[in-house]
Amino acid sequence: MTELGTRHNQDKVKLGLISPEAKAGCAKVLMFGTEKYAAWNWMKGLQIDEVLESMERHMDAIRKGELYDADSGLPHADHIQCNAMFLSHFHHTGMWADLDSGMPPARVDDFHSSSAVLDPYLSPVPMPC
Repeated sequence: MTELGTRHNQDKVKLGLISPEAKAGCAKVLMFGTEKYAAWNWMKGLQIDEVLESMERHMDAIRKGELYDADSGLPHADHIQCNAMFLSHFHHTGMWADLDSGMPPARVDDFHSSSAVLDPYLSPVPMPC
């Protein structure tokens, strides 16, 4: 047998641990969003309270026994996951929209809010190895 090359992947993120079905579900919600808004619209930044409200509406629908969103026909769970991805992306990239004035996305370091509710979300969390 031929000796294989060396790879040093022990400290790299293992993206294969994410469910392919969940990834596809999130992608389908994003595809629906491209028709409703525009491709990559969310990358312009979104009001955090609006993202949280959207997540809450989808969670409430599940609590009421509704599994699929009437507008998209896609699972509410996938919409929740997509909104969570927005929040995670904004957090990990330093983007964060101003909650009060509707200003364009700000860097986390520039974000000043009187809302103590969001303070825990503003501190970067170390990535597990």
